[in-house]
Amino acid sequence: MAGLFPVNKDSENFAKLSRLLVDGGTQALRGVLDGFLPPSSLSTQLNHHYKTLHSLWCPPRGKRKILNNDQWDKLFPKHGLPPPTSKDFDITLIVVLLRNICLLKPPSSGWDSLPASTDNSIPAHIARIKFYRNKLYGHVNNAAFDDVEFENYWKEISTALIALGISSDEVNDLKSRPSGATDYIALLQKWNEDELDLFKKTQEVRKEVQGVSHEVQDLKQAMNSQIQGVGADVQSVQQKVEGVGQSVNEKFHVIAHEVQTIRQEIQEIKDGKIGQGVAESDELAKRDKAMDKWLEYLLSEYTTGEASYITPLPWLEFESKFNVQKMFKEPKIVTEDESRLNMCDLFEPLNKKRVSKVLLEGNPGVGKTSFCKNLVHLWALRVQGNKSNMPLSCIFPEEIKVVLLLHCRDIANASDWRDFLRQAIPENYSDEDKERIVRYICDNEKSVALVIDGYDELPASSRKSLNTILSKKALPQSCMVVTSRKNHLSELKNSFDRTLEITGWNFDDAKELFTSYFSSSPTVAHNLLRHVTIKQELRDLVCNPLYASMLCLVFEDNAEYLTSQRHQDITSLNKEILFCITKRHIKRKGLEVEDCDLEERFKDWHLALGKYAYEALKENKLSFTAMELPKDLLDLGVVVKNKAPKKIRCEVTYSFLHKSLQDYLAALFFADCFAKGEGEEFFSFSVFHTLCNFDLVSMIGTAKASTAVKSLANILKSSFNQSRNPDAMMRYIPKGVSVCTLVDYDYVIKLMCECLHEVKCGDQGLDGFVQLLPQHVSLKLYLFSSKAVSGLCYWLSYGTKSKCGRDSMEGLKILTISDISPESEDMLHTIINSCRLNNSVCEVLEITGISVQLMITVVRAMKKDLSIKGLRLSSSDTAVDASVASAAAVAIAEMIIQNKVLEIVDLSNVPTLGDNTCCVLDAIEQNKSLKRLGLHLEANSSEIITKLARIVGQSEAIIKLRLGIGDSDDNTEIASALASNKSIKILEVEHLACRERYSQYFNFSWIPELLTKNTVIEQLALGFPIGEKGISSIIDTQMQNPSIKSLDIVDDLSVKVSRRIDALSLSGSHVLRRVILRSHNGSTTISL
Repeated sequence: MAGLFPVNKDSENFAKLSRLLVDGGTQALRGVLDGFLPPSSLSTQLNHHYKTLHSLWCPPRGKRKILNNDQWDKLFPKHGLPPPTSKDFDITLIVVLLRNICLLKPPSSGWDSLPASTDNSIPAHIARIKFYRNKLYGHVNNAAFDDVEFENYWKEISTALIALGISSDEVNDLKSRPSGATDYIALLQKWNEDELDLFKKTQEVRKEVQGVSHEVQDLKQAMNSQIQGVGADVQSVQQKVEGVGQSVNEKFHVIAHEVQTIRQEIQEIKDGKIGQGVAESDELAKRDKAMDKWLEYLLSEYTTGEASYITPLPWLEFESKFNVQKMFKEPKIVTEDESRLNMCDLFEPLNKKRVSKVLLEGNPGVGKTSFCKNLVHLWALRVQGNKSNMPLSCIFPEEIKVVLLLHCRDIANASDWRDFLRQAIPENYSDEDKERIVRYICDNEKSVALVIDGYDELPASSRKSLNTILSKKALPQSCMVVTSRKNHLSELKNSFDRTLEITGWNFDDAKELFTSYFSSSPTVAHNLLRHVTIKQELRDLVCNPLYASMLCLVFEDNAEYLTSQRHQDITSLNKEILFCITKRHIKRKGLEVEDCDLEERFKDWHLALGKYAYEALKENKLSFTAMELPKDLLDLGVVVKNKAPKKIRCEVTYSFLHKSLQDYLAALFFADCFAKGEGEEFFSFSVFHTLCNFDLVSMIGTAKASTAVKSLANILKSSFNQSRNPDAMMRYIPKGVSVCTLVDYDYVIKLMCECLHEVKCGDQGLDGFVQLLPQHVSLKLYLFSSKAVSGLCYWLSYGTKSKCGRDSMEGLKILTISDISPESEDMLHTIINSCRLNNSVCEVLEITGISVQLMITVVRAMKKDLSIKGLRLSSSDTAVDASVASAAAVAIAEMIIQNKVLEIVDLSNVPTLGDNTCCVLDAIEQNKSLKRLGLHLEANSSEIITKLARIVGQSEAIIKLRLGIGDSDDNTEIASALASNKSIKILEVEHLACRERYSQYFNFSWIPELLTKNTVIEQLALGFPIGEKGISSIIDTQMQNPSIKSLDIVDDLSVKVSRRIDALSLSGSHVLRRVILRSHNGSTTISL
C-alpha cells in the first residue's frame, strides 16, 4: 500500500524540480536584481524610488496593494536596524522591484505566457521561471512527475537559470544528488527481505531436526518391541539370536550416525551465529573503548587543556590569568530584531519550533572564539559534575552526549565532510579508532553537538565540504553552533534555525576584567580604570573583549602607554602589541636594542609580514603559503607554522595569531606602499574597506602625505569617470571638468581628505598635484572624520589661477554631499563656512537628504557666498510645521536676493514650502542673474501660477527651467509665458501626481500649443505619460515648427508611436536628433 504520502521516483522528481525553482530561481533573480541595484548602493536607489514603492505599499483608493508590511520593512528598515540587503528579499519582492524600479521591459509574449524559444533576453528567462513555477504547482495535489516530464521540465528550467547566472555545476549536482527519502525506504525494504529469508531458513532447519528426532523415537520403540519379542520366545528362536543381534547392531549404527550428522550441522549453525556475535561484540567493545578514551580527552581538553584558555598573545599560552573560567564574561547577544538573548537560551524553541542550528555573527575581537570555548567548557564541567553529583546547568539539550569543538582556521584540505570530524581526533589515535569514532557520530547524530568556530577563516578548499554539514545534507539531526564574521554565510542563513549577533560586552564587564586581571595589584587596576573612565575613546575600545585583554597586557608591560599616547585607538593599541612582541623576541635572542630604535630596526620585518598579511586578505584567508619564510620572521612570534595536512608532497602554510593582528600588519604594508607612491600597484578595494578601521593617515605620516594623495588621485582618475546621477548633476558641469563620484569608494575620498589635512599641517601646498585631483566629488558625510573635513576645506579653498581668470582655476568645483547624520551636521556647517569665507573655487554645491531645519541654516550661510554659482537642495522631510516651512521660504528668498553670484538654484526636490513659495518667487523676480531654475509647485494657487508666469515671460537670463507641477488642469498662464519666452532652451516638467499614479494620463494639451509658438526650446523632458495622442501632437508641431533637438518622454514604444517618429525622420523638416521613451520596463533611445 502506497500510503497517504508515497515516496517514490516520481515524487522525488517533483521534489527536485521544486528545489530547482525555489532555491535556484530565487538566487538567479537576486543576481539579476543585484546587477540593476548593486548591494553597495541599494539603500540609495530605494530612497530614490521611495514614492513609487510607497504607492505600491499604500496605493490610492481603488488600487490593489502590491507590497505587504513585511516586504516594506525589508525595503525600509526601522531606525537602528541594519540597512536593506537583497539577501533578505523573497522571490515575490524581487520580481516586484525588477518590474517597478529596474524598469524591465516584458517579453513580447508578456509576463504571464511562455516566451518563444528564440527569445533569450533576461525578461524572457524571468517569465519562463514564473511560467514553470505556476506549471509545477499545478501538480501540487499529486506532487509527482514521471521521468519524461521531469527531463523536459528540468531542461527548460535549468537553461533559464544558467542563462541568469546560476552555476551549471550546481544544477547538475542537484539533479544527480539522491534525495535521501527513496534510498532510505529501499534500504528498509532490503533489511526486511533479509529478515524474512533468514526466518525461512531457520524454520526449515527446525523442521529437519524435528523430523530426525521423530525417526529416532520410532526406531527406539521398534527396537524395544523386538527385544521384548525375542525375550518371550528366547528358547524357540535360540538359533536366530546371532542373526537378530547383527541386524540390530547394523540399524543402530546407521541411526546413530545420522543423529550425529544432524547434531554437527546444528552446532555449525550455532557456532556461526555465535562467532558473528562474538565479532560484533568485540568490535562494539573496541568502539566503546575508543569513545571512552576520546571523551576523556575532550573533557580534559575543555577543562584544563588548550581549549580552556583565552590567549590573545603567543606568550600567554596556559597563563592562569587567561583561563576561560576566570576570563570569560558573557557578551551581549542580540537577535535579528535587536532583542537581547541570554547565553543559556541559545537552544530555546523559537515560535514553538525546535532550535538545533544556531549562527552567531560578529566583528573581529568581540569574543566569538571565547564564546565557543566557554560553551564546551561548561558542557565538560557538567559531565564531570554529574559524576560527582554537582549541580551544573548546561546550554545544550539534555540528549547531547558529545560536544565537538572545531576551529576552522586549523582545518586543512578537508575533501569530505567526515574529514572535519577526523581532524578533531588526536593524531596518535589509530586509523581504525578514528573511523570507529566517526561511525559513532554518524550513527548517533542526535546525541552530538558541533561547535564550529570561525567559518570566515576556513580555507576555500574546505568550504564545500563543511557546507555539506551546514546545509543539513550530512548530520541533519545533530546540534550545531557556528560563529563567523558578518555576511560570510549569507547563502546558508536559511539552514539555521536562529541567527544571532555578538556585539561585545559593556563597560562594567571590562571593569571586572581589569579588577580580576590585576587582583594582586589593586593600585595598578585603579590607575588603569581611572585612565579608561575619563577617555571616551578608551571606553568605546574596551567594549571589545580582545582589545580590553590587549590593553591589560600593554598596561602591564608599559604603564606609561596611556599617558604617553595622545590618542588611544585600535591602531595605537596594535602598534604597542607589536612592539611588545618584538621586544620579547629581542630578549629571547639576547640582543641589545634600545626601545627608541626598536621600531626602525625591525621595520622591514614588520613590512615583510604585512605583505604576507595583505596578500592573504586579498584571498580572504587567515593563512598564507611561503616557500621559504625566513626563520627570523617565524621566530618573531607573530605567525605560527600550521601542521602539514599531508605526509607526502605537503604544502607548508603559516597563520597569523589573530585576524586583528593580520589586519594591522596589512594596514602597515598598505600605508607604506602609498607613502612610497606605489599604492596604485597594490590597491584592492575589498581589502581597503577592512583596513579603514585603522588610522592609515598616521601610518603614512605627514612627510609622505602628498605622495599618498597623488596615488589616491590616480586611482580615482583611472577607475571612475562616471557620474553617479548624471541626470541630476551633468547639467551643472562645465566642459572640461573631470568627474569622480564615489558610490562604493567613499572611504577613498575620506583617506585622501585626511592626507590633505596632513599636507596642510606640513605647509606643503597643492601646487604640484592639484591638477590630478577630481573636480567633481560626491561624498557621504557620516563617514568623515574631523581630519577629513579639515582636508576637504583645505582642498575647497585651494586653486591655481591662471592669466585667463577664475574659469581656469583648478580645484574642487562641484561638490555633492549626502548621508548627513545628526552627528555630522557640525561638519556640514564647517564645510559651508569654508566655502563662504575662503573664496572657494567650488562653483556648484548639491546637498541631498537634509531636514528643512538644517536647510535653513545652510541657505542663511549662503547669503554672502562669493564663489558658489549653483545650489541644489533636496529635503528628506515630506511634511513640516507651517512656521518651519515659512522660515525656510524666507531664508531661501533672502539668499536669492542677497547672493549676487548665484546662477543655478534648484529647489525641485524641496516639497515642503507650500504657499510660502510666493516669497521665493518674489526673490527670483528680483534676481536677474539666475540662469537655471528648479521649483516644486505642489500648491498651485492662482497667485503662485501668476507670479511664475510673469517671471518666465519677462526673463531674458533663464536658459533652463525645471518644474514640478501639481494636479491642475489649467496651465494656460505658464504655457503662454513660455510661448513668449526667448531665453529658455531646456524645459523639464514633472507632474507631481504622476509619482503616485504613474500610468494615468494627465492634461498635456498646453505642451503642443506651446511648441507651435516657441522656437527656442531645444530640449524637452516630460516626466509623466502623455500617450500616443500626446506624442503624435508633439511630433506634428516639429514637422511644422521644428526646434526640439532632444525629446525625453514617459511612454512605451508602440507601433503607432514608432510610425510617427519614422514619418518625422523621413520628412526632413525637423532638427530632432534623439527621442528617449521611458517606462517601468526600461528606456528606449531612438537616434534620428
